[in-house]
Amino acid sequence: MKSACFNLTSFNRCAGLELFKQKKSIIFYSITLIILLSIGNLGSISYTSFLNTTGFTFYLYVIGIFMASCCFSIIHHPRKNQDFFMLPASIMEKMLSRALLSSIGFALGYLALYSLFHFLASAIYHLNNPDMQLKLVLFQKEAWLTILKFLIFHSFFMLGSCYFKRFSFIKTAIILAIGFSAKNFMVDQGYFGMLNHHLDTIMLVLMVLMMIISYVCCYFRLKEHEASA
Repeated sequence: MKSACFNLTSFNRCAGLELFKQKKSIIFYSITLIILLSIGNLGSISYTSFLNTTGFTFYLYVIGIFMASCCFSIIHHPRKNQDFFMLPASIMEKMLSRALLSSIGFALGYLALYSLFHFLASAIYHLNNPDMQLKLVLFQKEAWLTILKFLIFHSFFMLGSCYFKRFSFIKTAIILAIGFSAKNFMVDQGYFGMLNHHLDTIMLVLMVLMMIISYVCCYFRLKEHEASA
C-alpha cells in the first residue's frame, strides 16, 4: 500500500500530471488574462507605477476563487473520483499538487503577467512623463500581501469543494459572509476593546492559522472519501 508520507518525486509526478490534464484550461485562462491585462494596463490613459490594488485583486480573486471552488469537486462524482484516488500517490501528494497549483502556482503566474503588462504600460507612460518613477509590481509589498490574503480565501473555498457536493462556491461564500458580518458587528460594538488598534494584524494571523486548519481538514476529508470510494 502507498505510504501516506510525502515524497517529492511522487508529488512532482502528480503536479506534472495535473498540468497536463489541465493544459486546455491553463491556456484558456492565460489568453483571457493577457487580453484583459492588455486592455486594462496598456489601454490606460493616466497611469502610475504603483500598484492599483483593486485592479490587481479583481482577476486574482475572480479566477483563483473559481478554481478553488472546483478544486476537489471531482470526489463527489463516483465515476470520476476513481481516476483521482487510483493515482499512484498518497492523499497528501495528490491534495497538495492540486491545491498548490491552483493557489500559489496561479498567483505567481498571475503576478508575473500583471507585472509584465504593468511595467510595459508604465514604460510607455514614462516616455511622456519622465519624472514618474518606474517600479515593478513584483517588488511592491502590497502585491504580496494581496496574494497572502488570496491564499487564505483560496483555502476556504478549496475546503468547501471537499464538503459541498453542489453550489460549493455559493455555500462557502454565505458562510464567510456570515462570519465577517459577525466580526464587523463585534468591532462596531467595541467587544474587542483595546485590541481594535491591532485588530487587522490579529485577524491576519488568525486567518493564516485558519488557512492551515483548512488544509488539514481538507486532507482528512479526502482520506475519508478515499476509504469509501
